[in-house]
Amino acid sequence: MEITAKKTFTCFSAPVLSICLTVMLGMPAIAKKQNFFIKPYIQIGNNPHLADKESEEVVWFSQNNSPTWKVETKQNYSDWRSDNTALTSTEIFNGTVHPLHKFTCQLTDLKPGTTFDYRIMCDGELAMASWAKSRKSASQPYSFSVFGDCGAGTVGEKLIAWQCYSASPDFIVVPGDIVYSSGLFSEYMSRFFPVYNNNTPDQLRGVPLMRSVPMIGVVGNHDTALNGGNTLNFKKRPDALAYYEFWNPPLNGPITSTKSKQIPQLTGAPETYAPFLKSVGDKYPRTGMFSFDYGNSHWLALDGNSYMNWQDKELREWVENDLSQSHATWKFVTYHEPGFSYDTLHAKEQRMRLLADIFQRTGVDIVFAGHAHDYQRTHPLTFTAKIVEGRAVVNEDGTVPGEIELDNAFDGEKHTVPHGVLHIVTGGGGAMLYGPKRGIDKTPEFLDKFVSNTHSLTQCSVNGSQLQFSQIGENGELLDHFVIDKK
Repeated sequence: MEITAKKTFTCFSAPVLSICLTVMLGMPAIAKKQNFFIKPYIQIGNNPHLADKESEEVVWFSQNNSPTWKVETKQNYSDWRSDNTALTSTEIFNGTVHPLHKFTCQLTDLKPGTTFDYRIMCDGELAMASWAKSRKSASQPYSFSVFGDCGAGTVGEKLIAWQCYSASPDFIVVPGDIVYSSGLFSEYMSRFFPVYNNNTPDQLRGVPLMRSVPMIGVVGNHDTALNGGNTLNFKKRPDALAYYEFWNPPLNGPITSTKSKQIPQLTGAPETYAPFLKSVGDKYPRTGMFSFDYGNSHWLALDGNSYMNWQDKELREWVENDLSQSHATWKFVTYHEPGFSYDTLHAKEQRMRLLADIFQRTGVDIVFAGHAHDYQRTHPLTFTAKIVEGRAVVNEDGTVPGEIELDNAFDGEKHTVPHGVLHIVTGGGGAMLYGPKRGIDKTPEFLDKFVSNTHSLTQCSVNGSQLQFSQIGENGELLDHFVIDKK
């Protein structure tokens, strides 16, 4: 069996922390029947809104559909309670391994903001026991981590995973390029799950993070295996689009039809991708965009890939309605390709600037992106696109011209109320770092902070109307820090 202990440490150096965790956890015993192809991990599931009794999902994969599985939860000192009524099984197509089954179980009736225990039984024997965190209510303080461009199988990826685990966030957001280089099922197996769902914490191997903390993945260009085009041939990449197999976010996205032009286009003979469509059901393309609430914040996750047309009236209305209808204290938006960044590879990919006016009208506080493999922070800014004949101008090279107004008074120390939206690039999650300047001689005026010599992650703590922001390097060094106070 696998048993993960609750973390009780707060602030230790990495070597001391490693010794403490080894003593706390010991070595996991192996179950007599090892039926996990992918070990259990926690997802927020189709639960976009806060509730008096919270729900989450535990997900695992097995090559065997015949065992009798049983899931139980326990809160505080209560007795074990069965959650098996919400257990479902789906046959998964991954292009390489057959048969493979995805098991999803709703963990229900959870008290908001608590650590609870859960265990999974297989044919009457304990297969795994762990703990997890339920979603916080609007009145509770909470913390979250953000890092993108991560699953590259590097030492940097593992060091950032360790820093994230050490920070003990309540949830994690990954703004795209989750695995390299093509979002394949096989890449998740070698470069993602071993790092973020390892049995025991190891600074250079991986950590038992996903089994306890909800992680929310956002689709990026490498997750769609497109990289320069909008079409995908399953005959050439039979285990592509694994994003839609593994992630269970809310099903409240605006695009529901596989015939939409604003999704990855599946090409070739229909029989090559029919098994994929059958296994993911309505998750493709629906989970490419979604929104959810956590604590006193509202999150909107968008698809920033090149096939998206953010001048489309219906899509713009969906974004504006989602943000304007939320009365949360904090509003965060996340997508992969930033509208405001600094490097030669991506500086001209400015299509997400087309949504800046909506973010500004609806009171978005921070936009989190990746794509550039470094850390960047803008000044609080307001962008007004150049309009011709009622439409924003998009140049042939991908740039979106317009006027940028900056709040240079905000410093996050003495002046903590920003006027405008902060745009954060936190793409140092593990992929090869970009160089300091990448051929650009002059740093754009909208940029306030830029760090490219180390992998890093964002760590935020929210307590009511105040947000504490820290950017942490791969060795635990503080790269940036500021405070935001709401008016």
